[in-house]
Amino acid sequence: MSTEYESNNELTVSTDLNDYGPGDTAVITASNVGIGGTVEFQVMHVDDAGADGLMGTADDVTVDLGGEGHESWCVTDGGLGDLDGVANGVVVTS
Repeated sequence: MSTEYESNNELTVSTDLNDYGPGDTAVITASNVGIGGTVEFQVMHVDDAGADGLMGTADDVTVDLGGEGHESWCVTDGGLGDLDGVANGVVVTS
């Protein structure tokens, strides 16, 4: 099951699960990336659904939990860190 969390123009980011427990590893896929393009990822923790009452929308309230594993990282399509290993407009990371 794939859950879409954010879409900006044509770039779409999805995950392999709807939710994760502490210590779980998420597989994150960015689609419609320019071939050979680079995507910056950052894990955010939702604290409140925001004004619309829906989780996973633009008005969600996030909280910075800090600590290891919360730094942003960049992955280049087809490069090191792209789990599909192919410059194809899709970046898969975890």
